[in-house]
Amino acid sequence: MVATKCKGTDNRPPPPFTNEQAVFSFFGSFVLLTLPAGIGHSLVTSYGSNYLLLMPPFGAFICLQFGLTQAPAAQPRSCLLGQLLSVSIALIISVIPLLPVWFKQVLGTSLAIGAMTRCGITHPPAGASAFLFSSGTYGMTHFVLLLAGNVLAIIVGSIINNTSEKRQYPTYIAMGCNPKDAYEYLKRD
Repeated sequence: MVATKCKGTDNRPPPPFTNEQAVFSFFGSFVLLTLPAGIGHSLVTSYGSNYLLLMPPFGAFICLQFGLTQAPAAQPRSCLLGQLLSVSIALIISVIPLLPVWFKQVLGTSLAIGAMTRCGITHPPAGASAFLFSSGTYGMTHFVLLLAGNVLAIIVGSIINNTSEKRQYPTYIAMGCNPKDAYEYLKRD
């Protein structure tokens, strides 16, 4: 059974972007990545490495915003709640004594992925953030900067994407849920 599943199905991948859309994605991501990179450089230059913006999760998020605009993982809800949940878990894991750093990173990231999938807010860049924060190298200042940078990316990414007639971002922005719906969702298993 496993071997059969590993062969895949007859589904075909989606078509590639047109040249016009690929160029739009390049320019949009370039403009958007320039903002946190420039702000991060200014913060570190002015205030030191405690104000470092962790760019790998931003690069991954901006890839989602311009390459998979419609994907649930690219939406603001998944971004903000996924980061909040994942980094919170990672910061707790980072202070567990006697565990080697590499194991904290594996445990923190795996717990974050499990929690995000259970909550319906899977955001791959948040998995990367969990890996970084589980090391114990980064703290609350970095967390606040990461969340602020994500809010900036959502705002600017929305403006840039919506200048194209062929794009809509975000497709939904709902952050909360009806408590009754959440209860029904969680008890279904």
